[in-house]
Amino acid sequence: MANVGYSAVCNADVALTAATKEGIIGIRAASSSGMVLIEFSISFDGVTANAEPVVVSLDEWDASTAGTSSSITPTQIRGQDITHGLTAARDFTSTQPTVLTTIKEFLVHPQTGMALQLPLGREPEAIESQGWLISGTAPATVNARGYVEVERT
Repeated sequence: MANVGYSAVCNADVALTAATKEGIIGIRAASSSGMVLIEFSISFDGVTANAEPVVVSLDEWDASTAGTSSSITPTQIRGQDITHGLTAARDFTSTQPTVLTTIKEFLVHPQTGMALQLPLGREPEAIESQGWLISGTAPATVNARGYVEVERT
């Protein structure tokens, strides 16, 4: 039987301000269960071929500070139909969550993007009420979109 999996998608551009770390998409586990991060993707709409890369970071988010964002409803994509309690959001450009721990960083050209599937057995795991935030620090203003895929534990 498959694990219970969910996807959260931006569904709108997230405008990144130049030289400022900003949350693009985040997801948090329910207070009664944890989750593992299976996959995420981020892409940009830059138009300059010689532009400097965007620093994309996978941040562990303890959720003690939520920041200001737009809510996203996670969609169940596999497994038994259960109440999940996950919360997701996009566009943390007004007020960022303040308690973040960067666990991975990537340089991504602003005319492209990246998708990362995490190796089986080595996926980051969040405990109850915690999760991840995918952030970007762009040298110049650019729009971003993305998604996260998780499984409930």
